[in-house]
Order: sequence, then C-alpha cells, then structure tokens
Amino acid sequence: MATRRRRPLRVKGLELLLPLKRGGMGEVWLARRTGAHGFSRLVAVKLIRRELSDHEEARAMFLDEARVLASVSHPTITQAFDFGEQGRNLYLVLEYVPGVSLSRLQRRLGRPLAPPLAATLMARVARGLHAVHEQVDEGGQPLGIVHRDISPQNLMLGFDGEMKILDFGIALKARREAPETTGGLVKGKIPYVSPEQIQGFSIDRRSDVYAACVVLHELLTGRPLFPARTSPMAAVQDRYRVPAPSRAARVPRRLERLVMRGLAVDPDRRLPTARALAEGLEDFAAGQRHHSLVRFAETSLSDERQAHDAWLRSLAHTEMADLQPPPSDAEELEVASSQIVAMAEEAPARGRRRWALAAGFIFLVAAGATGLAFWPPARSWAETAWTQAQSALTETGWFQLGKSRSEAEESELPRDP
Repeated sequence: MATRRRRPLRVKGLELLLPLKRGGMGEVWLARRTGAHGFSRLVAVKLIRRELSDHEEARAMFLDEARVLASVSHPTITQAFDFGEQGRNLYLVLEYVPGVSLSRLQRRLGRPLAPPLAATLMARVARGLHAVHEQVDEGGQPLGIVHRDISPQNLMLGFDGEMKILDFGIALKARREAPETTGGLVKGKIPYVSPEQIQGFSIDRRSDVYAACVVLHELLTGRPLFPARTSPMAAVQDRYRVPAPSRAARVPRRLERLVMRGLAVDPDRRLPTARALAEGLEDFAAGQRHHSLVRFAETSLSDERQAHDAWLRSLAHTEMADLQPPPSDAEELEVASSQIVAMAEEAPARGRRRWALAAGFIFLVAAGATGLAFWPPARSWAETAWTQAQSALTETGWFQLGKSRSEAEESELPRDP
C-alpha cells in the first residue's frame, strides 16, 4: 500500500518541510520558497512558539529580533528576507546557512583548536559583533544593540568558510518593544553571560565582548570554562576565578593576555569594543602559519558537507512524512536550561515563588520580634534566621538585582585582581 503523503504546512507561499531547531521563544523550520517559472529556494523560517503566540512579551521580543536583523547588513549576520504575521503567528524568513555550529565543531574535533585558527574564527565573529554594535537608525542615532546570547550554539561555521552569528531572539536594543529583564530571570546561557548581565546591571557592547572571549577560551582549551548548571550568584563568583588558557593548552602568551583582558570582571578594565578584540586577534593570526577558514572548512568539514549535499538532493524525492533533519547541526532541538524556556509557564511560577518568599519573610520577622520581646535567648536565633533569609532572597534575585553598581562593589564579592 502506498505511503500517504502528508499535507505540507504553508505560511504565505512558504512550504514548511521540517523543524531544524527549537529555542525558548521560537522554532526554526526548513522551508521551500517557490515562485513563477519554477523558481525554488530553500530558506529558514522562524516561527514564534504556538503556546507563546498570545504572550505579549514573547511577541515583542520576536518583533525586536526582526527589526534588529532588518537593520544590520554584514556577511556574518544571517540575512532576513521577509517578516509577517498569519493569524496570530509571527514568522521571520531567513537565509538557510549550511554548516556546523562551533559546539558541534568542538565535539567533532575532540581537541582544542590551533591558536591561529581559533583566533581567526573569533576575529570574524568580533567583526560581525562590531557591525551590530555600531548600527544607527535613519536619523543617525545609535540603536544600542547587544546580542546577549553569544555562545558556541549560536556561532556557525558555514561550509563556505564564512562565520555566521545566529539567533538575535533576546538581543537588547534601544527603543525596544520587549521590557527589560525583571524578577531575576537571566536571559542567555549562564556559562557565557557577563558578570554584569547576571547581576541585572545595565549592559552594553562589552557584555558581548566578554561572551566572545569565553567562547575563544573554550576553543583554545577544548573544555568548558564555566559550569553549565549553576545558580546566578555562584556564576558571578566563578567569574573571579578564571584560569588562564595556558593551564590547559599551549597558548601563546600574547593571545592569552588578549583573552584574559576580554574576560575582565570589571567592564571598565575589559576590551572596550569588539573591534579592539578583532584587531588583536587578526594581528596575532597574521604572524602565524595557518590555513584560511575556507581551506579549513573544505578539509575538516568535508564529510559533513558531503552528507549534507546528499540530504539536500534527497529532499526532492522523499515523502513529507519521511523527511528527516539534516545530518549536520540538527542537535539543537532543545533549549539550554538557563534560557527562557516558556514565559507563559514561568510567570505564574515566579509569582508563586515570590508569595512563598514573602510569607516566609513575614513569618521570620514576626517570630524574631516575638522572640526578642518575650525570650531574650532567642535573639541569636532570630539574627541567624534573618541572615539565612537574606541569603535565600539574594539567591532568587530579590536583593542583588535591586542593588546599584556602587552598592555591589561594597559587598563581600572578591575583587578583580
């Protein structure tokens, strides 16, 4: 009996073929765009997740991403072709980029990258970030774009040797639709988030510089720099104990100093711009013998490219029901635990936690006052309980996120040497 062909999903002239990636706010599909006289082109279509289609903050963030991509033109930034709404479903049509993410590349190689190659890769990323940071509106006013989610999963090496910066879903932008982060929710992957971003302080382009240097450190050492699962406050402490990459691999001193400056906890002591990072990396790579990114992609990714090309050829002859994701870079179907997973579910949960904390706080104050009034020996118990309550509230972001930078600098956090 013949296989029944599944009816294709369509979004205004786009035939959605299969999902490629799923994140906290949207999902990316491979799609076919067709036109007159047999015109056909594969594109990537990002859709807002169905359960968030009526969530105003999620919709605002999706609109912000579309506007960011529409305003930026650079070889390292994925090109946006179209944006629209069908019913309540927002969609964004993007170029489809065959290649592998740096996270997959790291697993594929299973070893640190040669310092000149790692420097060249991240120099291209830094050039793209600088182009994003420098964008202005039609009146010449800076847009103040900060990506906020630079990580190996969002950096792709194309089979053509070009680097691509992906996923501007949580990018910060002046005059944005979505509200600022509140309630201690960290937007981004914890291992790559800057200290000031974790603590809820205002951020600028230097946060992206920090994240890029975390990725560079991992490319040079072949191992994660920070734990993937940790509390925000513990993550801030980790930032003060960054090991030099030479402890894990043979990294030239010149390159190591550049990486460590980009990882400075104090933004004022960090590399000021992504261009400064790019220039430092390019100067280092210029004096080293290494293959170009095109040559590296041709040799090291040849198996992935051949498998991907064979997969593309099979699309024309495969029933919709039997389509499979591409063989390369289809592993990102789950979102990192530190990203926004489901805002519609998170908001009620945050509300319940806040009420629980408030109730506990009131109980402790009442119990402490009673003890102090009627039983003097309870004084030490009340003080201990109050200290523990402060610690718990700090961990959830109630205290720490409300501090100014000057107040935080007077806290007991270790100082940047």
